[in-house]
Amino acid sequence: MRNNFNTPPNEGFLRKPFFNSVLLKRLTASFKFLTAKERTVLSVLAAVFLVNLAAAAIKINNIYSLEVPDYGGVLNEAIVGAPRFINPLLAASDADRDMIKLVYGSLFESDGKGALIPVLAEKYEVSEDGLEYSVYLKHGLKWHDGQEIKSGDIVFTVKRAKDSSLNSFQRANWVGVEAEEIDDYAAIFTLTKPYAAFLENLTLPILPRHIWENTTPEEMVLSNFNIEPVGSGPYKIKKITRNSAGIITAYKLKANKYFVLGEPYIQTINALFFPSEDKILEAARQGRVDGTGYLSPSNIDNLGLFNNSFKIEKMFLPRVFGVFFNSANNAVFENKEARKALSVAIDRKFIVENVLMGYGAPAFSPLPSINKKITYAETEKEDRAEEAKNILEKNGWKINNETGIYEKEINKKKIKLSFTVSTSNSSDLVKTAEILKNMWEKVGAAVDIKIFEIGDLNQTVIRKRNYEALLFGEVLGRNPDPFAFWHSSQRTDPGLNIAMYANGSVDKILEDARREINVEKRAKKYNDFEKRIIEDQAAIFLYSPFFVYAAPNFLKGFETDAVSAPQERFSLINKWFIYKSKVWPIFLK
Repeated sequence: MRNNFNTPPNEGFLRKPFFNSVLLKRLTASFKFLTAKERTVLSVLAAVFLVNLAAAAIKINNIYSLEVPDYGGVLNEAIVGAPRFINPLLAASDADRDMIKLVYGSLFESDGKGALIPVLAEKYEVSEDGLEYSVYLKHGLKWHDGQEIKSGDIVFTVKRAKDSSLNSFQRANWVGVEAEEIDDYAAIFTLTKPYAAFLENLTLPILPRHIWENTTPEEMVLSNFNIEPVGSGPYKIKKITRNSAGIITAYKLKANKYFVLGEPYIQTINALFFPSEDKILEAARQGRVDGTGYLSPSNIDNLGLFNNSFKIEKMFLPRVFGVFFNSANNAVFENKEARKALSVAIDRKFIVENVLMGYGAPAFSPLPSINKKITYAETEKEDRAEEAKNILEKNGWKINNETGIYEKEINKKKIKLSFTVSTSNSSDLVKTAEILKNMWEKVGAAVDIKIFEIGDLNQTVIRKRNYEALLFGEVLGRNPDPFAFWHSSQRTDPGLNIAMYANGSVDKILEDARREINVEKRAKKYNDFEKRIIEDQAAIFLYSPFFVYAAPNFLKGFETDAVSAPQERFSLINKWFIYKSKVWPIFLK
C-alpha cells in the first residue's frame, strides 16, 4: 500500500499533468478510429490553425515589439598612412590620432553635437575663482588588460605630457597646470590663472601608469606599446598585420565589452592603412573598404559614391580658411581700402561650390560656430569687380592704362596693387588660389602664386613670416580660443598670429575672454572681438569646410553632427550598429 503521509499533496498531478497523462491518451486512441479522409481533414484543420496562430503571434510581436540595435558585424575602415605612435602624447599623424580615438578613453569626450560629455569622469567641480578643477572618476573602470583605472593614471599622464624631455605636442596645453591625486578616484587640477576652455584639456586620452611609469621619456618614444597600446577605449587590439617590409597594413580591433559607455555593437573593426587617397579609392571600387574619412570633396563626387554602397555624412568642423596679410613685406596691405576691395571682389559661394563641391560654407568671420548665423556677410552681388573698383577709386587708387593695374601714391611712393600669395601644395588650396587670382585680376590687381610642400611652408614661410599674403587655414577647436591667432604677442613664432595683427583693444578683449567663466559674458566678448576684426579688414575669410565621412550604407546609429578634429567621427562609435532585433519593451533596461 502507498504511504500517503510521505507524499506531498497533488504530487502526481504536478509531475504528470492530467492533459499529458489522460487527455492526450484519449485523443490518440480516438484518432485511431477515424477514417483516412477524416484524418486528412483533421490534419489540414490543425495545420491551418497552427499557421494562423503563428501569423497572429508575428502580428502581435510586430505591433508591440521595438527594433533595437543588436551586436555583431564587421566594419572595414580605410585610413591614409601607417601608425607609428598610438600614444596620445606622441601622435604624429592622422593615422595615429584615429587609432588613439578607437583604443584610448578620456575623462571627457565629444557628444557629437558640439559639446562635451563625461566618459571616465563621473563629475567635476570648479572653484569660484576658476583656478581649481576637481575631477571624480567612475568606480570599477578597467584597462584592456584588466587593471583598474585610478586617478594616479590621470596625474601620470599630465606630468608626462609636461615633461620637456618628451617634447610632446600636448605640453603647451599643460604649462601652468598642476595635477594632484586626492584619492584613488579623484584628482585636482590647479591653474595659475583662470582659463575658460580648460575642460577641453580633459579630453586628453589617459595613459595606464602601470604600463609606462618605469620608462623614461626617451624610452617611451621607442616603446613597443606605441604600436601595441593598452587603453580603455571602445576597442582593443586583437591582431596586427604587416607587409614584407614590416610596415603595419592593418589592425584587427575587438569590441571592449567593459567600455564605460557600453560595449560597442559592431564587434570587429578592421583598420586598413593605405599610402594614398587614390589607393583607398581603388580599394573602395573593389569592395574592400566600407568607410573612410580620407576622401577630398572632388573625389567623393568623381567616384560617384552616392550609390547603394556608400552614404555621405557631413559634419561641422571649426576651421576657417582665409588670406592673411603681412604688411611688413608688402605695403599694399597697409591700406585698409585695398584689403576691403580684395575681399569684396571674392565670390565665396563659387569657391565653396567649385573647390569644396558644396561641402562647406562661406566664411566672413574669424570664429565659425555650428549655430551661428552669418551677420557680417558682404552683400552677394553680380558686379563684385565693379564694386571693388569703386572702393579703390574713391580712396585714391587709379588704373594704369598700360598695365591694367591699380596704383596709388602713398608717402610720396607709388604703390602697385601687386602681391604674391603663398599656400600649401594641397589640391583644394591650389585651386582656391587660382580662383582668387582670377577674381582679383578682374579688379585690376597683379597676383603671383607660390606653392610649397606643407613642411617647407611651415618651416621656411610661416615660422619666418616670409610671405606677403598667405592662403591658409586656422583650427579653432570646439570651444574656440582665438588668442593664439590674433593677440599681438603671438605675431612671431611660435605664435600663430599669421595676420600680423596688433590692436591693444582686441588684446584686452582676448585676455578677458579666456578668463571669463560665465558662458554668456564670454560669448559677448568674442562677439565684440569679431566685430573689431571685421571692421579692421584684418584678413579675408573665405570658407569653413565640412568634415566629410563616406560611410557604408549598412551602417546605422551615426549621430555626429560636429567634430573639432577628424578623429572625433569615432567619438560615439559604441552606438554604431549593423544589425537590429525586435524586443518587447518590458525586456528593455
